[in-house]
Amino acid sequence: MVVLGKRNMVLVAVVAAITIALIVANMALGYRNTMLRQSIGALRSRIQGQEVQLLAEKASDPQATEIEDFLTDWERRQIDVKSISEFTTQLAHEATSAGLQVVRITPDKWSTTGWLSSCPFNLEFRGTFQQLLKFLRHWDYVGKAAVIHGLDIERAAEAGNNLQIRIKFTVYGEKLG
Repeated sequence: MVVLGKRNMVLVAVVAAITIALIVANMALGYRNTMLRQSIGALRSRIQGQEVQLLAEKASDPQATEIEDFLTDWERRQIDVKSISEFTTQLAHEATSAGLQVVRITPDKWSTTGWLSSCPFNLEFRGTFQQLLKFLRHWDYVGKAAVIHGLDIERAAEAGNNLQIRIKFTVYGEKLG
């Protein structure tokens, strides 16, 4: 039989106590983990139930679908101060793609009424009536919330069938901040 010294017995007792403490702590953490997983599973089930309910309500309410589609389209179409240069570049590209010669694209001063911001524009170019029609057919592809207020067409001073075309329109976005 092996006789352990007093010092070794204390060491064995400390190691055993630490081991037991670690096993108990591990079991407590395992139990807590299991409870959290069950709680997460229950939350996922509730969320899925709510999603199904929302989809069912949405399917049964065409107005909700119409409003959601409108808001999604509005998000995509609105313009802000930062996107004016991109917007004017896109307009110029569409006009030149249609064969028009861009003379000027001028934004005016931004104004805000409540939550709605707006910026009037003047667009001027030269070209034929067919080129103008081609450009206007692609106006919606510019993809911004815009309202055309006026379209002035007159013969250009130069010879030929070129026209001087001016379009007044306003683009819209949400007030920042």
